[in-house]
Amino acid sequence: MKSDRRFITSLIEIILGIIFNICYFSGLTDAYFSGLGFGLLAAGVLQLIRYFRYRSDKNYREKTDIDQHDERNRYLALKAWAFSAYLFVIIGAVASICFRIAGLTVYSQAAAYSICAVLILYVICYFVFKRKY
Repeated sequence: MKSDRRFITSLIEIILGIIFNICYFSGLTDAYFSGLGFGLLAAGVLQLIRYFRYRSDKNYREKTDIDQHDERNRYLALKAWAFSAYLFVIIGAVASICFRIAGLTVYSQAAAYSICAVLILYVICYFVFKRKY
């Protein structure tokens, strides 16, 4: 079921984290993969702890199930994503202008392109959802 997939996903994260760290300490990769490996390892261990707690603690399981299926929480999550997108576009626009004024053209273009990418994704999702619903 879904919780079994979480268990498998956690194990995969732990294994990838260990592999990335072994590659780094063997000199095969740079420090980026070490950080990524430690991050995956930590995320996998924490998810594994949550999985075992979910399986063993009935009260925690009930609370988690209610939280995941509550309509209010879903509404709040959607609002948070929408607000995050608005803030990203505004911050990206301000950053693009500030970078341009500072003479950092490459950073200005990167900020502007990221805004364009988000807006293009928004339009695509809008038309897909409009057609679906």
